[in-house]
Amino acid sequence: WIELYNTSQRAVDIGGWYLDTGPNTRAYQLRRGTRIAASGFLVLYRSQTGLVLGDEGGRVRLLNARQQLVERVDFPALAADASYSRKDARTWTSEWPPTPGKVNGPPAIERRAEPSPVAPPRR
Repeated sequence: WIELYNTSQRAVDIGGWYLDTGPNTRAYQLRRGTRIAASGFLVLYRSQTGLVLGDEGGRVRLLNARQQLVERVDFPALAADASYSRKDARTWTSEWPPTPGKVNGPPAIERRAEPSPVAPPRR
């Protein structure tokens, strides 16, 4: 899947925009009226877009309705069931678990429950 996140505090209309996997590849055009809510997510699955993201790495481009480049992400080879997530404005990671439609972040730390203190039996 490809996930778009709206960083603004207002909804944005990206209807008519395009996603592709590089120049000279078939682009997917977002339907008219496609909106992303303020601080919201739009998840687009391969079955919907027809875009194939290879395990060996690749590129995804977001183009506006005039087909001008808005964003480009080059991603490395990834393990099965891995994702490539934006950490901040400039940094990406493949260390975080997939979270379609949710905020990206490091894996939750499992904490072992401390044994409950056991009171000695009353006599």
